[in-house]
Amino acid sequence: MKIQTTPTRAQTATNPQPQVQTPPPATTRGTGGGAGTGGSAQARATGQSTFEGAATTFPAAKPPNGTAKVDVSPQASGRPVVFLNYEESYLQGRLGDSWSRTGDPTKTLQPSQGSFDIAASHTNASQHNVLQVGLEFRNTTDKEVKLTLSQPRVSDLPVYARDPAKIAAIDEAHGRKPLDPDSLVKPPATARALPNGAVELTIPPGASVQVPVGEVGRFPPFADKRTLDFNKTPPTSAQISELRGGKRSIYYELQATVSPPGSLAISDIACHPGGKRQDFKMKDGSPVTPLPHHEGVFNAQRQTQSAPVLLTPGGQRATFQIQGSNDTHDAHYNAQHTYFVAFPANQMPKTLSFVGQGGQTLPKVGDRVLDKLEQPFQDTVNGKTYKHSLTMSFAEALKRGHIKPAGVDATGNKVYRVDVTWRAGDNCSLSLYAR
Repeated sequence: MKIQTTPTRAQTATNPQPQVQTPPPATTRGTGGGAGTGGSAQARATGQSTFEGAATTFPAAKPPNGTAKVDVSPQASGRPVVFLNYEESYLQGRLGDSWSRTGDPTKTLQPSQGSFDIAASHTNASQHNVLQVGLEFRNTTDKEVKLTLSQPRVSDLPVYARDPAKIAAIDEAHGRKPLDPDSLVKPPATARALPNGAVELTIPPGASVQVPVGEVGRFPPFADKRTLDFNKTPPTSAQISELRGGKRSIYYELQATVSPPGSLAISDIACHPGGKRQDFKMKDGSPVTPLPHHEGVFNAQRQTQSAPVLLTPGGQRATFQIQGSNDTHDAHYNAQHTYFVAFPANQMPKTLSFVGQGGQTLPKVGDRVLDKLEQPFQDTVNGKTYKHSLTMSFAEALKRGHIKPAGVDATGNKVYRVDVTWRAGDNCSLSLYAR
């Protein structure tokens, strides 16, 4: 695998003008509801947000009333996330043998900060070729740019979600591995390995460098044990759906530092080595269109609340929702959101239930990712049954670090902090019930 460089002038026709990156509003009003509704990063609370996490006494907690008004402001120490792809499935014939840009041609991802994270999630839906994924960095200035990339962390889930004892076996079974990003950079760009395992790239003015990141194996045979060449045997909708089910997925994260800041445009690239671009039709004659990318430069977020949500053990809930809309996929994935809930000191709950309102979720809550949400949940307040939930004792939630003591409110209720980080593929909405 080689890191290839090409002059920018050969790519002018495919590179749009950079979009202006705007920070989130200082104050935003939530709309409530489940996933896909948009709204603010929220807990269903009332009151202007003033608490910054340093005090141990909060204003009096209020019960949830279906509305929210909270402050959402950039974290001073937070790193932006350049998010490239939301689990797009690369079908047979979509990619060729060489690297190609796969993102939205109307967007340019050009973070203005000098230090940021990069994350992406892909699915290999080819039964004939491995999938290789990577990054292209284009120097948009007339000066030399220094770019430092950490070793990529390649997995099927964010690194914090993995069981260390199972990592090697799962990766071997799926053919998932990191690629070497510091090998054979073509002139005029250069690469230099650093003692900590990172690689430093020097990109001349107007040049681009393509950096391989990771590889995942071929999609296994269908449930009926068949492997098809779609140009000879058109697939059925059920087969396409199975291919897009994520059986051969690859997720990667890495950190980048660039000098001068704001000098690079970043693109998602991928290839199927040994494959070729093809066009095929479904068995019913309809075309197969690729799933859209959902890219963005997301500022790190911190939510603060003045009045925690007061939950009594009678089935009330606090609904946490990410900044942005899951409909348009401009949500702030990989950025920590902080919420506060309170319980009456004389009515502490016995159990807590984390409920995915709109579908499967796998967010990091506190110190670790929630176990898979598999249990149905009956909401006795609104009479609805949700398909995905996880219930545990209050003591277990504390032990796992899903909730953490944060102090008391003005009336003596005990306040707990809930930090939630959503990943690509989550539905961006999570409810907490106390019983």
